[in-house]
Amino acid sequence: MNQRFCQEKKQKQTFRIVSRLGSGSYGIVYLAIDVNTKKYVALKKIDLSDDDSEELKFIENELSIWKILSDKCSTFVPRLYDWFCRGETLTIIMEYIEGKSIVEYRKKGGANEFHKIIMSMALGIQCLHKNNIIHMDLHPGNILITYDGEAKIIDFGLSCFDISSCSMTNEFLADARESDSEGESFEGNYPPDFTKKKQDMEDYKKMDIWMLGQDIIILNMRFLSVHTYDDLVKKMMSKNPDKRPTINEVIEELKKLGT
Repeated sequence: MNQRFCQEKKQKQTFRIVSRLGSGSYGIVYLAIDVNTKKYVALKKIDLSDDDSEELKFIENELSIWKILSDKCSTFVPRLYDWFCRGETLTIIMEYIEGKSIVEYRKKGGANEFHKIIMSMALGIQCLHKNNIIHMDLHPGNILITYDGEAKIIDFGLSCFDISSCSMTNEFLADARESDSEGESFEGNYPPDFTKKKQDMEDYKKMDIWMLGQDIIILNMRFLSVHTYDDLVKKMMSKNPDKRPTINEVIEELKKLGT
């Protein structure tokens, strides 16, 4: 097992797993309770037995990115508490967010609640991009809506922070798309340009913009049809990434639409 995740990381807490929450990049996520503090946490368990160099690099990137976001963007992402190893398993301890994914969410309010949620989603992406971090996997299952109507962005397993790490994710997605003969896992979830190499970080940010537009459409299905945002979403999901707005431009437009 590669030891770089486990050096000086001895397990201090004892957890009791309550239920499985779902699967994320390279691991399974569980709801657990800290038997000492009695607080709920989420545990992401990752099998390191294969010692796959590409997988280990993605995990290393995820931990580095999450440490930054936990400090800079804690309003919009779950906090990263710690991680430890036991045997061939890496366990990441994170804040448990009570809420539903966009796909699971059901309308509780009207246009005001809808606007509040999509503004929260956009502000979360703005915080990532401000810190030069690109999510790269903003499908509807990776945005949770809390019971207070706030958006939380999860799963940074494919996220990146420079040209090198973003190119690695780009190549991973392209290879995965190539091996998916039916294309069902990618159809509608990623922008049409997602397999193309990008020249700079701004190009990669436009992938997040496209996927955020898709998330707004899916969230809108959970509400009474709200057509106020159609023109903005159309721009966000342009086939030509150069015509997509930046996240700052999206937020400025949302402010106008919300008045």
